[in-house]
Amino acid sequence: MIILSKVIRLLKHLKWHSNKDNPLERRHLRDDPNLSKFLGGKHAQTTAFKDLHEGLNTDYDERLLDEEDWRVVISGLKIDSEEKNNRLGSMYYNHPFSHDEIDLILEGIWSIKTISNNQAEILTERIKQELGDKFYAKEERALFTRVFKEQESTAVDKEIVQDNLQIIHKAIDTNKQIEFNLYSWYSGEGEDAGDVKFIPRDKNPNLVSPYYIVFDDGKYYLLANTEQYGEEAVQENRMSVWRIDLMNDIEILHEKRTPNKEVENLPEKLEKTFNNEHINIAYDDPKDIEIKISHHSGEERSIDYKFIYDWFGDYQFIKEDKKDYYGHIIKVQATEFAIVNWALQYNQEVEILNPLHIRETIKEKIKNLNNKYS
Repeated sequence: MIILSKVIRLLKHLKWHSNKDNPLERRHLRDDPNLSKFLGGKHAQTTAFKDLHEGLNTDYDERLLDEEDWRVVISGLKIDSEEKNNRLGSMYYNHPFSHDEIDLILEGIWSIKTISNNQAEILTERIKQELGDKFYAKEERALFTRVFKEQESTAVDKEIVQDNLQIIHKAIDTNKQIEFNLYSWYSGEGEDAGDVKFIPRDKNPNLVSPYYIVFDDGKYYLLANTEQYGEEAVQENRMSVWRIDLMNDIEILHEKRTPNKEVENLPEKLEKTFNNEHINIAYDDPKDIEIKISHHSGEERSIDYKFIYDWFGDYQFIKEDKKDYYGHIIKVQATEFAIVNWALQYNQEVEILNPLHIRETIKEKIKNLNNKYS
């Protein structure tokens, strides 16, 4: 027990006071009053070092790990020898995460909108203590603090979102349907006009088969199939999309989900391109869309593709077009519903060429907007 206590204290000391770039010499341990009194003489220290090295650097079958996987590195230690180790060199704790990787982890935490600032601060301190060292704190890295954090004032309780995500994950894992009420903000009428309340959208709860959870623009969405109540209901299996932060009173049912393959527009496997092909999580089926991108000024210079990459990622270049003014014709995968509003947003830079019926839809929208603002 005495040896075990020494090893644990030594491990804690190495984790906080050393890393690959800042190894400790044996004298550093001896000069530390909080540690030296527990280590004893040279022989006891060497025994503790060997036990620490063996415990952390071997697998369950007592086989030595590859050196790059060692958690504690001690130069001069004779591992497979009964000889006395009189001249141990420097030693350090090989942290599983670098300072840059800790930064990335913390940036991710501060970007999550389902946790509060207080929760993020608590997690930050725990991670710095568990994964970092005194050099991380001393360098005052913490670049994550520059990441914008959503304000605390919101009508949607972040804890409800966390609970909803856990319940939905469980339903997906167990292949079960769920039932829930969908809430939104509605205003009263007459004397109550302007009195906005967060209330259920429908009188009856919604019944769905859940399949995938998608994160887009700071919100979580559920891709599902809307089920119908009653044995005689005519079933139309088609992908539906639900805002998870607006769900309340979620209940996992005994009924099994409708099989993925029977749901129209639902991908059999969620690919990383889903968000690009379903702008703003539109639920209709993505199709090939032919677009002309150009400079509204008509200048012959390189075309800025940044907004194309931001929205679609990959695209197919077709050809140059200099008929009206310098431009490129490209093809992307997108839903028809989403591309109409997207084209209006970027009306000076883009023109939808095909399919033709999308052009007609855009023209009709422009006509209605003109009537509204005339």
